[in-house]
Amino acid sequence: MKLICHLFAIHRLTYVATVITLPLDVVKTRIQTQISDPDRLYLGIRQTFTTMVRNEGPKSLFRGLGPRLVTTIPSAGITFAAYEAYKKFFMSLNLWETPSK
Repeated sequence: MKLICHLFAIHRLTYVATVITLPLDVVKTRIQTQISDPDRLYLGIRQTFTTMVRNEGPKSLFRGLGPRLVTTIPSAGITFAAYEAYKKFFMSLNLWETPSK
């Protein structure tokens, strides 16, 4: 039961973290993909952000949210499960006990 609660919490936290960081990643990608264009539309982070919101609306900052969630949520769950399994294994080896005098 404890594992289910942890996985549920990871699901929620990963969702929140993705929603918070995705707009910056979308802005970064826009800037990176137009570097070779001589008539650059995007000149910096703030200017790219405002141009996207003005021209395409706020939803443009969340393009690709679905695919990002499909990859990050399972990845976070697998990482947590592997961490817990390895932690349990290494704790069973008693490597952290201090030698008795």
